[in-house]
Amino acid sequence: FYSFAERARAVTALSELDPDRGVDLMAEMSRGLGSDGLPERNISDAEEPRWINQLRYGNEGIRVFLALRLGERGDARGPALLIAMARDPRLVPMARARSGGALVDLDHPDAAEILLGLATDHTMTTTGRILAARLLGVKLHDRRAAGLLLAIARDESRPPHVRAQAAFSLARLDDSRGTSILLNIARHRGRPGDQLLTSYSRYSAATFLGRLGDRRAVDILDHLSRDETIE
Repeated sequence: FYSFAERARAVTALSELDPDRGVDLMAEMSRGLGSDGLPERNISDAEEPRWINQLRYGNEGIRVFLALRLGERGDARGPALLIAMARDPRLVPMARARSGGALVDLDHPDAAEILLGLATDHTMTTTGRILAARLLGVKLHDRRAAGLLLAIARDESRPPHVRAQAAFSLARLDDSRGTSILLNIARHRGRPGDQLLTSYSRYSAATFLGRLGDRRAVDILDHLSRDETIE
């Protein structure tokens, strides 16, 4: 039998070819979602359809995918599920941030505050906070994102490759401070004994520069490829 992910993608494709049948099947798959966006427990787990168990316990990425598609088709349970996921501290932080991003795609009025809350939540991992701030800035052009990303990018107590992620996200907001920080990380040689970590961080920063279209990344990557002190 087919996996939940395969079924979800098949229903999405069908809805594009045959909207009436596709929406009906999507509504059928959404049956059982409670008012808070999570499945109701009316029957035992063993008797529940497999897709309901997937929504409750399964891969968070699949849950975000299905909830977004439901919302795009006007089913109010889609946004409700995304809000519940974004607020659920038991879920992987990256999935919580992506749930907030999906709410932006649905033009949900609470999307900005949800993403801001995730970006400032210190119980979240740093990478999860960076993603939430980047989505806040890139998708909503909310200038509050820049200050959040800059604080992480400048915090030298954090690993350089994490700072590079924040700086890249800042640069994507057309903030030149992000590019400057990436250049500093990419050119930093580090201390003796830290060559492996430093080289990884420099490579990450240079790669981010390349993704921004900055040609200076070419020389940095070329130098790293020729550095015989890197094992």
